[in-house]
Amino acid sequence: MWYHKHMDTYENYDLTDEQWKRVEPMLPPERTGKKGRPRNDNRKMLNGMLWMNHSGAQWRQLPQCYGPWQSVYARFAKWRDDGLWEKIFTVLSQDADTENLSIDSTCVKVHESSNGGEKTENKAVGRTKGGLNTKIHAIVDGLGNPVVFLLSPGNDNDSTHAIDLMDKTDLTGSNLLGDKAYGTKEILAYINEHGATVVIPPKSNAKDP
Repeated sequence: MWYHKHMDTYENYDLTDEQWKRVEPMLPPERTGKKGRPRNDNRKMLNGMLWMNHSGAQWRQLPQCYGPWQSVYARFAKWRDDGLWEKIFTVLSQDADTENLSIDSTCVKVHESSNGGEKTENKAVGRTKGGLNTKIHAIVDGLGNPVVFLLSPGNDNDSTHAIDLMDKTDLTGSNLLGDKAYGTKEILAYINEHGATVVIPPKSNAKDP
């Protein structure tokens, strides 16, 4: 299979010892106190999840060195449902250098098969000229590390969720960089009111640039 050929490349995405020390305390214990075999190694399975994320492969193509793909997927799904990924993100994002923050959004193409389920569900999927898309709205620090993010349908305007996004972090003392899409009166007022410096070019039709 192709993934064996490129295995060395993806092994580079395994957590380093230092990274593992940061994440390990936030993961559920491998031994639950129940009788039977202990759970598979958290670090090995997490590395398998990272391999999946970077490779874009199907779960069935997960290299055997990470364990049975069914087990890795089951743990990935449980951690997702338990909100563990959000918890880890929140803790690690506290290391961000907030002197300079950038706000922007980007679209991710959505496969037709991922838009199933009940029509009432909020799946953050919208139809654009290019097909089904999800839009990622994010604020990153000066090194490009994500500080906060949220998802919306791909046909939403960039500025629509800006205030909701900014409300998730402390802007005080930061320089907030953005493009003209974020140059609305409401967004500029919010930034100024929360102690940050606006670094956003004025819209071309601005009466007071």
